[in-house]
Amino acid sequence: MWYVQQTIQHGWSRNILVHQIESKLYHRQGKATTNFNRTLPQAQSELAQQLLKDPYTFDFLNLGEDFLERDLERALIKHMRDFLIELGVGFAFVGSQYYLEVGGEDFLSS
Repeated sequence: MWYVQQTIQHGWSRNILVHQIESKLYHRQGKATTNFNRTLPQAQSELAQQLLKDPYTFDFLNLGEDFLERDLERALIKHMRDFLIELGVGFAFVGSQYYLEVGGEDFLSS
């Protein structure tokens, strides 16, 4: 029932709904018993509830249990590059971790 309510509220497509179910979104939503909605104003209650959930799900990268940060970076970059290629003309992937100078300040863009 929770997924039905969320689909109506957020206007999820069928594909999004299937993804949310497969990635067990309900279980990642910080369903710990709290009194936030009774003791905090609405905005603070929602913020406090959001703090209890895991905001990052990288299941689509198929990295397994033990991966290094560089493995995550490479997989995310590959996924993003492939996505931009699918978009076609007008999109470009410049690179990752390259040197930038902006306003006389040095930056390493990642």
